[in-house]
Amino acid sequence: MKGLKRAAAWASAAIVLALAAGCGTGGAGSGAGSGGLGTRAALDVYVTDGFSDQFKQVLATLFKIELTTDGTNFTTVFEDDNGRTIDLASLSNTSELLASVTVPAGSYTGARITFGDHVTLVSNAGVSTSVAVASDVGAQANGQVAITVNTPARVLAHQTNSVTVDFKLAEFQLVGGTLRPSIACGAGLGPHPGGQRTAHIEGAVTAVNGTTSFTLQGDHGRTTTVNLTSTTTVTSGQTGAAATLAVGQNVIVEGTYDPSTATITATSVTLNDFTSIVHAEATGTVASVDSAAGTFVLTLMRAEGIRPTGGTITVATFPNTEFETGPRHNGTFSSVTVGASVAAEGTFDTTTQTLNAREVGVH
Repeated sequence: MKGLKRAAAWASAAIVLALAAGCGTGGAGSGAGSGGLGTRAALDVYVTDGFSDQFKQVLATLFKIELTTDGTNFTTVFEDDNGRTIDLASLSNTSELLASVTVPAGSYTGARITFGDHVTLVSNAGVSTSVAVASDVGAQANGQVAITVNTPARVLAHQTNSVTVDFKLAEFQLVGGTLRPSIACGAGLGPHPGGQRTAHIEGAVTAVNGTTSFTLQGDHGRTTTVNLTSTTTVTSGQTGAAATLAVGQNVIVEGTYDPSTATITATSVTLNDFTSIVHAEATGTVASVDSAAGTFVLTLMRAEGIRPTGGTITVATFPNTEFETGPRHNGTFSSVTVGASVAAEGTFDTTTQTLNAREVGVH
């Protein structure tokens, strides 16, 4: 869970990349002209999706998104070595900012999307099925599949441009027990221009403005302003460590994104300064609670460092697990109730599908 600055330099431009449920076109800003490939441009990477009524969850794990101008050389605009698992069905009215990078301005002709070669489908009855992606739809290796699609998108200087990579769930097909995804691409912020813009982005803190904001730097040096409010939670990734923002820290920011000002208003900031421990994070709603065991079942909406085999995982808590219910509000296990929105962070056991939580945030 990677900043952007409102086009301040005369040669800069911003574009948005989205994983979406509809392929749209559009751009915002003023000015004209195009930059050559030597001109750098800012790129916001989003994810969004629509969904048919057949499944209540579609869990796909994203690894990489790349753009190309010539079909041979690719520029990486999103990458997560552990994979970013997202419930695409939960994003029907939301575009989620995944990363902000700088890329060469110019005309992009293709996008290559790499994701897990199995997708978990959860029926309305709650039955989870791991379905293999058809072998002939893209290049497959090491548990991943890479699909390349056309991207008619021209990135102009002096503007905020947008590009949408489109997972069209309504057109997915199950054929002979394998999944044939439908993916399209084009210019535009996404299929739901009036929908909510959320952010789930990782980067380094380069400046802190008291308790009101800080500057986040993503890939290729791009920066964005993250606004803090009285309800923003700032938590440590390691139990017992101080949750104080400082220059040089790596953080994970969640909140809302305003494309008109190119700023994020954070609902939560998690210090991600891990060195020797495995980091996994999951967000979703509580399906059931076992108070005696100190565990609860989480229906996934999004996860990092996790390859779930179903639509739910078990979250185990311990005496040293930290619970938070809001800014400077400590909670307890009893704060976890069925239906609550929860973000849990810790280590993940792939065998038992259990996240051993260091921290649990209840919203």
